[in-house]
Amino acid sequence: MIEDRFHKLIVDLHVGVIVQGPRAEILLSNPAARALLGMAEDELTGITSYDPRFKIIREDGQPFLAEDRPVATVLRTRAAVRNVVIGVVRPDEGIRWVLVHAVPELDPSGEVAQVLATLADITDRKLLEASLRESQKLESIGRLAGGVAHDFNNLLTVITGCTELALRSLPKDSEARRDLKDALDAAARASALTRQLLTFARRQPSSPVTLQVAEALAKVEPLLTRLLGDAIPMRVTIAPDAWHVCVDPSQLEQALMNLVVNARDAMPDGGTLRIDGSNAHATDPRTGAPGDYVCLAISDTGAGMDEATRGRIFEPFFTSKGVGQGTGLGLATTHGIVERHGGFIVVESKVGQGSTFRVFLPRIDAPTPPVVAALPAPVRGRAGEVVLVVEDDSFVRRATVRTLQEGGYTVVEAGGGEEALSLLRARGGEIRLVVSDVLMPNLDGPALARAAAAAGVEVPFLFMSGYSEQEVPVALGRFIAKPFGAEELLRVVHEAIVGRTPSTKKPA
Repeated sequence: MIEDRFHKLIVDLHVGVIVQGPRAEILLSNPAARALLGMAEDELTGITSYDPRFKIIREDGQPFLAEDRPVATVLRTRAAVRNVVIGVVRPDEGIRWVLVHAVPELDPSGEVAQVLATLADITDRKLLEASLRESQKLESIGRLAGGVAHDFNNLLTVITGCTELALRSLPKDSEARRDLKDALDAAARASALTRQLLTFARRQPSSPVTLQVAEALAKVEPLLTRLLGDAIPMRVTIAPDAWHVCVDPSQLEQALMNLVVNARDAMPDGGTLRIDGSNAHATDPRTGAPGDYVCLAISDTGAGMDEATRGRIFEPFFTSKGVGQGTGLGLATTHGIVERHGGFIVVESKVGQGSTFRVFLPRIDAPTPPVVAALPAPVRGRAGEVVLVVEDDSFVRRATVRTLQEGGYTVVEAGGGEEALSLLRARGGEIRLVVSDVLMPNLDGPALARAAAAAGVEVPFLFMSGYSEQEVPVALGRFIAKPFGAEELLRVVHEAIVGRTPSTKKPA
């Protein structure tokens, strides 16, 4: 009776149970063990754990040597083995990760009569652990990328501001003007790279609106055509009944640019690029949930990818291009943009047969037209209007001060929050606006605004940063993103002084 109940208990267990003899031959197995190993009872009974049908690997992917397998260790040492993780390689379902405990039963002479082994499927746990490690790695890389972008935007602010000031001082027929304009164009391209870094680091604010993908594509299509050049014609077909999606237009444009640049680089000798947009009913591979999506397929006739490359293309800083030919951020950023909008990407590619990236964005049924606010024309400051510039980076501070002075303002400057607070307490009544960096040692921009208010100094604040306006509570003041040009700074300063509606321009 006890044996019957014991046998029923083993059969009903969700944990795999295997009993093996002194030569590692399998005497008994329960359904859970057989399901885990992918073998029937008649296939398992009588064979040993060294049978070539058992393909077992370590956590590092290396094969388990026969003498190191859990049951072999128990037979050799006559001691229990616990918490050994093995990977069972199954041809039908890939690798199943198993936690093994093996306990010997000794006969009167002290030899191993049989071994009782339990097998617990921990595949889901391993996947979660891997996901957590990847998340932590991405978070660390994101902080690094965001910090680099912030410092780079400070440099670009100086480059842009000083170049514009130099342009103003040159006669219109000066040959140097072309060089300076090229420098401004290069700064704009560098600004796009920092925007990509900030998007990847998730420090770029998102402003989603409801639109049709054809609208976003129409705005960026001329730029995509220039990126491709004459050797790669682009054919665009968007279904006229394509559903609406809710996305940040600038981020969608960034994702499209990244995919097109990737396709261009895969066709160094020319080829054809296609962009097709259509409605699709698809299953999210992450959740298994079906849904309605708008699918954007970007297809090229380039070199294609092997399976190993295809499995890594969305990793940050991974690139298959030569040294100096790619940052490894484009596809990682695109992947992040699409996922943050609730979508996913499916990649199809074979070596020599080109690649297709299918971007699936969730359908939305309530289209609302975006509101575009007209920007006021740049103006000069009125004589006597005093602006306090607070910036710990001396190069950025000097460029900002010069720009405001060229615009007609009287400028007072401070190299940090504490110095600025002293100036506000002494001269608060004459200062019309404080232009302050957000991140500064000891007393940062938002803390300075609160300290000034606590000291009874009522003055508006305009914050500037290389990150995003989400760092600054709206109640504390307005925001301008680095890098900014002279005309933009003068316009926003004027708006802040006269109390106009803040600029709708999003930070770069």
